[in-house]
Amino acid sequence: MRRRFEAVSSGIERRQRWRARRKRLLIFLAIAALLAAIVVEAFRRSEWPVLMTLRHIAAFPNCDAARAVGLATSARGAPGYHRHLDADDDGIACEPFRRP
Repeated sequence: MRRRFEAVSSGIERRQRWRARRKRLLIFLAIAALLAAIVVEAFRRSEWPVLMTLRHIAAFPNCDAARAVGLATSARGAPGYHRHLDADDDGIACEPFRRP
């Protein structure tokens, strides 16, 4: 009787683990699909070639990232320009110096 109970219990636990794994997988796939849709939309709206758009996206976090991809000191409307990187709001992002 005890073996039968353990066998049934382990089967139930296995199904519960599988359901939990399946739920995590579905959530992961939904998030991946959403991110893919956002990236596709960004490329569709971009006026720059694909590689330049990728560099522009990579320059978003900070000026060090913009320098790493070669887009530092960007003018408004150019690849690599993000408003939060323009400290003095003069239309030039990631200036090597601060103006007084």
